[in-house]
Amino acid sequence: MVITLIQPGDSNFVLPFKGDLTSLFGWRRYRPHYGTILSFTPAKKVVSAFDGMVRLAKYYYGYGNCVIIRHNNGLETVYAHFQRS
Repeated sequence: MVITLIQPGDSNFVLPFKGDLTSLFGWRRYRPHYGTILSFTPAKKVVSAFDGMVRLAKYYYGYGNCVIIRHNNGLETVYAHFQRS
C-alpha cells in the first residue's frame, strides 16, 4: 500500500504527537528496534494517525500500557509505554 504524505491534505494522516524524537526505528545495540519513540509529558494529547477502531487497550509485555488501533485503510498502529491505556 502506498500512502502519500508529501503535501498537506494528501491523506487523512495526522501526526499522533508533536514532540522530541528520542529513539529512531531501526538497529539499536545490535538488535532491531521496531518503533519510534517520542518524548512528551503526561499532560500532552496523543491522537490516532488515521481513523479507525481500538483493537487492544491493555498492559502488554515489552510494551507496557499499550493501545493498538486498526485503521480503515488496513494498517494498524501501536501506541505503547503509556502510564495508562
